[in-house]
Amino acid sequence: MTTISLSLDDRSKKQLDQIVAKTNRSRSDIVRDMIAWYELKATADAMQQNAMPLLRRLAWRLTTILQNMPPKIRVVPDSNVLIAAALNRSYCYDWLFGASEPRATYELYVSEAILSETSRKLADRFGFSRRILQNT
Repeated sequence: MTTISLSLDDRSKKQLDQIVAKTNRSRSDIVRDMIAWYELKATADAMQQNAMPLLRRLAWRLTTILQNMPPKIRVVPDSNVLIAAALNRSYCYDWLFGASEPRATYELYVSEAILSETSRKLADRFGFSRRILQNT
């Protein structure tokens, strides 16, 4: 156990006595908690000072990367991808809905022919209701 010796002025002693009276804790417990709090605050301050240059560099690199990014790739998924996404939560489902995320590197496009083929296959082969398919 480490022993710490503190010399307090009269005002600080009076404040410490008031805290002891209010909390029913010993002086040593309160002083230990205060020291721990100051150490934590000093550590947090040091971390913040060290983190700021790192955050500035990171923000600069992200800005540079975003400015130099190529345009998004245009993708036209075939009917089999759309059907797989409609049937279950597979990779195709995640991939189709991933296009709506801001960081996606691709955009989805679809044609009337692919939509009609997908609708026809879902109704004929998988028993989807044509009325439901017309509303989507």
